[in-house]
Amino acid sequence: MRKFLIFAMLAMLVVGPVFASKPSTPIIGEMYGNDLHGTSVSPIQWGVMGSTNLSGQTQFACKYLAGRGDDAYNLGWKVYILTGGTNTTAGTVVDVTDYVSDTGTFTTASAGANYDSGDPFLLVFGQLGRDLESGNTGGMTFQAAVSSITGISGAADSFYVEDFIGYGNDKFNVKYSIEVTKDAAGKAPGRETRDIVDYVSATGLIVCEAFSAALAVGDVVTIIHRSVGSPVTITNYDQPLPGSKADTLMVFRGSWLINEVVGHVTTVIGSGTNNAKLSIVNAGATTDICANLDIDGDADNSFYLITGTFVDAMVNSAAKVPLAGAQAGGIRLAPGDNYLIITTSATKTGEISWSVNATPLSEFSTANAFTVE
Repeated sequence: MRKFLIFAMLAMLVVGPVFASKPSTPIIGEMYGNDLHGTSVSPIQWGVMGSTNLSGQTQFACKYLAGRGDDAYNLGWKVYILTGGTNTTAGTVVDVTDYVSDTGTFTTASAGANYDSGDPFLLVFGQLGRDLESGNTGGMTFQAAVSSITGISGAADSFYVEDFIGYGNDKFNVKYSIEVTKDAAGKAPGRETRDIVDYVSATGLIVCEAFSAALAVGDVVTIIHRSVGSPVTITNYDQPLPGSKADTLMVFRGSWLINEVVGHVTTVIGSGTNNAKLSIVNAGATTDICANLDIDGDADNSFYLITGTFVDAMVNSAAKVPLAGAQAGGIRLAPGDNYLIITTSATKTGEISWSVNATPLSEFSTANAFTVE
């Protein structure tokens, strides 16, 4: 059985020496002496271990995850090693026990081997982390082929998968859905997804809500945890205008579908002609996803949207006036590293918070916000 770990990851990254003016996880209260942080970040966040503050099996630092507030990751967060370095083993899961905001330094339970500079990892919160560390019965996705329909031929809601045997009765009930990833005959119910309602460990029997047609032996199916593949929102707070040049706002790694792009003016835009547009850069190729809009003097609390038709200019609203959704359809990004950039034609004052709602479409898809310098 091929076993995949798919993550829709929303990490508010800070790159370079300039940090965001607002922390990515704002403190919204206190409980039992601990700060409560807002939900402006995903329960899955990506990072790479740096060369500083490495200390054996229990400490590393990541500059991209600095500035979140001391102890922000102390309760309920785990480190998942994506690919082992010189020493650590891929798939290792350990608890975070302390976090120092200024340096992005994490102290953890023992990883069983020394951490290594350059190791990529995930920060995973709550039940997601517990699922990952539950050994062979953990994981967020599982993929295999239908092995038998004996006794249930013609049923559109049940089938056997031998490679799914042994995970424990009801393991996949409630929290998981199942997709027909590839129909052997190239017909329905290919690409359909249904909720799982029962699972029998001894036989690998899957019972789900009915598909539009019965499955056949050889159909490839993928069990997916409900936290995976759901739309996420990435926000880059209070970014200054880049001047008469382009700057990166976000990067989308893997395959993504952009559902909506929203800009929120948080500091009035300076007066004077200033044409602004958004583009996607992938492997050096630049595609404008909207045409220029003159943002001359746009007021605080006005908004920007795009229509999804690349030749259309950005749409804007007056201050404090609601702006109805303008994007007619999703924008399918090509696989790889896709950088969302803003280009302006003049150097003006002003700040805009940018939010993108997007759906991950591939394994290990990640999305990170940059800080405009």
